[in-house]
Amino acid sequence: GMPRPEPTTSILHSAQRMSGITPIISPERVARTLLGWEPRRIALGCVRWPDPQQEQRYFLSLAGIGFDAYIIRHLSETFKRNWGKLAYTAEAVRQWWRFDYRAFDCRFDGRMLKPTFAVVARTRRYAGSFRLAPKADLFGDYFIACIFHGAGRLNYLRYVAGLATGLLSTYKDVELTRTRRLEFSLPPGAEEKTRPYIEVDGELTGRLPAEIEIVPDALTLLVPPGTDGGRAGRTG
Repeated sequence: GMPRPEPTTSILHSAQRMSGITPIISPERVARTLLGWEPRRIALGCVRWPDPQQEQRYFLSLAGIGFDAYIIRHLSETFKRNWGKLAYTAEAVRQWWRFDYRAFDCRFDGRMLKPTFAVVARTRRYAGSFRLAPKADLFGDYFIACIFHGAGRLNYLRYVAGLATGLLSTYKDVELTRTRRLEFSLPPGAEEKTRPYIEVDGELTGRLPAEIEIVPDALTLLVPPGTDGGRAGRTG
């Protein structure tokens, strides 16, 4: 059987952001707040690699393959610690110019696609405030696969504009599809050095090839009464 997921740092941080609990408030206040909350069993995403020596990784919010993982790969920890989201934005602009926008193979539900970027989302929002996957539900046992087919700097500028304006889902070269399992690999003949990176919940975890699968009933999350899966997925 599948091993029981252990909460990683990224999962715990994401859960904390979703709950709205500020880490600097007193333990007593936290306890009073949580007394009225309800436990909900939720699914997690899991990334696995063909190499049995590489440990599988669980995630609560999303996995990114391609451009955003490339940004995280090159983002200085000191820069990130000192400047937060501003550091990520600055590095994104720098890598927007340097990134090669190569396509990779993506298989799910009997389909074979060749995107240049993909986000496998459990929650609706991306980078804190952008509504990327409006049909995602943290309480559902599925992903929303956000597949970007376009290549090149101009297309990626268009994607940023679509994300900021909420119009991304109307783009013909962007797919938002519900699924439970995806496989990512290199196209035949691709060079080893071009292997795309993968990030989960903002942490760099590895490179392709890899598969991403939903793991039902994997974690208990305390949420306010009446919370729906979309509201619970508001990370930031």
